[in-house]
Amino acid sequence: MKIVNGSRERAEQFQAGGGFGLEAAPYLVIGFVDPGAPPPLLQVDPWRRGGCWVACHDVDTNFEAEVHRFPDLQPFAAHHAAMLAGFVRARVLEIRGFFIHCEAGVSRSAGCAAALEEYFGQDSARWFTRCHPNQIVLRELRAAFGLPPHRP
Repeated sequence: MKIVNGSRERAEQFQAGGGFGLEAAPYLVIGFVDPGAPPPLLQVDPWRRGGCWVACHDVDTNFEAEVHRFPDLQPFAAHHAAMLAGFVRARVLEIRGFFIHCEAGVSRSAGCAAALEEYFGQDSARWFTRCHPNQIVLRELRAAFGLPPHRP
C-alpha cells in the first residue's frame, strides 16, 4: 500500500499521478484539521475514492498531562482513531494508496502514516527519520488497528 503525506497546501495541489509520489490509482484521503478550520479545497481527481477528516489540535505526549488546564484543546482521541480505522477497513479493498495531510505535514499526518504502514505490515521507519510523528495519533491508531503499542 502506498502512503504519501503532506501539508494542507500540498493537499490542495494533490492529484494521483501528478508527481506527488502516488501513482495514478485509486486512493483515499485522510486529513487532520485544526478545530474550527474547514478541510482543504481538494482538486478534482477521478482516482480519489473518498476522504475522512478529523478535527483535533496537534497535541503530543510531551503536553498530554497538561491538556486538562486548557479546556479548549481538542487532542486526537480514541474515538477519532476508531472512526479512522473503520473508514480504512471499510474501503481498503478498493484502493491502492493514501494521501494523508495535516496543517504542516510533519506530525499528525506522519503519526497516521506510520500507523497505517504498520497495519499493512510495512516498515514505518521512514516516518521517524523525516518527520516527527505525533505520538498520541500513533498510539491511538495502533490500538484501534489492534497493533502492539510499540514497533517490534
